[in-house]
Amino acid sequence: MCPSDGVTLIKDQHGILSRWAEHLSELLNCINPTDPSFIELIPQLPTTPKQSPTFHEIHVAMKRLQNNKAAEPYSLPAEVFKHGGYHLLHRS
Repeated sequence: MCPSDGVTLIKDQHGILSRWAEHLSELLNCINPTDPSFIELIPQLPTTPKQSPTFHEIHVAMKRLQNNKAAEPYSLPAEVFKHGGYHLLHRS
C-alpha cells in the first residue's frame, strides 16, 4: 500500500492511483455519526404550486439579455429575442 503520512512523495503512476483510491475510500466510506431518526423531526414546509412567468417578467428578462451572446441549446443570439417584440413574446 502507498504511504499516507503526508510527507512521502509518490511518483509512480500506480502509487498515485492507489493513494487516490485510498483517500477517496476513507473520505466517502465513513460512518455517519448522526442519528437518522432526526430527519423525521425536521418540519416539512408546504410546497408552492408551480406558476408560469408573467408577460411582464419575461419582457424584463429579455431586455436584460446581453448582446452578442447566444444561449444553448439553439444558440440564438439575444438580439433575436430583444427585437422580436410583442409577436415573439405572444407566440405559443
